[in-house]
Amino acid sequence: MAASHEAARGACVGSLLLRTRRRMFARHMIPILLYTASMSDIPLTRIDTVFLPVRNLARAIDWYSTHLGWPVAWQNEGIAVLTAGPTPLTLLQHRYPGLPEVPEGEAFQPAVNVPFNFYAPDIRAVHRLFQERGVDVDELNERDGVQDFTFRDPDGNQLSVVWWPDPSSTA
Repeated sequence: MAASHEAARGACVGSLLLRTRRRMFARHMIPILLYTASMSDIPLTRIDTVFLPVRNLARAIDWYSTHLGWPVAWQNEGIAVLTAGPTPLTLLQHRYPGLPEVPEGEAFQPAVNVPFNFYAPDIRAVHRLFQERGVDVDELNERDGVQDFTFRDPDGNQLSVVWWPDPSSTA
């Protein structure tokens, strides 16, 4: 009996895993943690923050606040947490203590592979607003029902905005 129960559970989990992967890839998201069993035994509740390195913290705070409208939730020497929806964006000064050591004289390396994306319920309005505010923004793309565009901050970090039809938002 136990073997058939385990087989049925495995088939159910496998189906859930496949559906989850399809949804995640369809939305152009990178799965950070894919756990197929009950999360009750692992007390993780959310992604707390997303880190982004910057060359000049004061300049980055000004840019993100002015161009994207994200206020500083708190700031310390070399670090600033911006309110950017339910998951804050944490800006880290280049050579911030605790980051991997950068050899002396090595130049700052911006994130050129989009490390995460932002969801916009009205992506066309966001794209237009970014253009009006002088953000370095690429063209709006559409593939398989998903719309997205890439933009860059003053340090050259490439970031992305995405939209897909979210059935939960039409209820």
